[in-house]
Amino acid sequence: MGISVGGACDKNDETSSNNANQPQVEQEEEYKDYDQTSLKEMMSMGKTLKCEMNLLDEETEGEYKQTMYIDGERFRVDSEITMTGEGMQDMKFHMISDGEWIYTWSTEQESGLKMNIKEMEDMGEKYKENSDLAQGGKVDLEEKFDFSCKKWKKDSSLLIPPKDVEFADFLDQIENFTNTLENMDFSNSEDMCSICDFEQSEEGRQNCLSELGC
Repeated sequence: MGISVGGACDKNDETSSNNANQPQVEQEEEYKDYDQTSLKEMMSMGKTLKCEMNLLDEETEGEYKQTMYIDGERFRVDSEITMTGEGMQDMKFHMISDGEWIYTWSTEQESGLKMNIKEMEDMGEKYKENSDLAQGGKVDLEEKFDFSCKKWKKDSSLLIPPKDVEFADFLDQIENFTNTLENMDFSNSEDMCSICDFEQSEEGRQNCLSELGC
């Protein structure tokens, strides 16, 4: 009984052709743990990374989730706080940096803040004797957490601040606030109530007015 070598080759060729036409399934990259690592350290790696972190507050039983997208000096941080207490609302916050400016906002507000990184560092030095102001102007990129990261296929649209959010300059607000405090007559209730005008949201302003009895 003869074996058709030609026929066998044709069958192999057909199988190879079929395999070549099969879509290639890209293997999902696994997450790698980075223990006690800061965002600044992540940025210094020169990689495009997607990192995740979960924390549980034992007192409130609330959960804090954070997802970071890193591309060198550019990054995005999406934070979500899930509250379990009665009457408490979940919160979502976002932060984007293009390496020169940092933009922050929440999904519940139409306004946010923008901070020039170099100017904020200078402000920290200017107000270093006033710990509240110095800390208020600080975005801590060196705080360490436990992250799980994997390579990120960069989506540049995630690194662009939203156009429907109005960003106020945080440094201008700090300077206006300090000038207001310096010229304020604390015995004048109208002056005291004017502090609430620095609140970003109307809800925050009303809460401030209520607390001051305005």
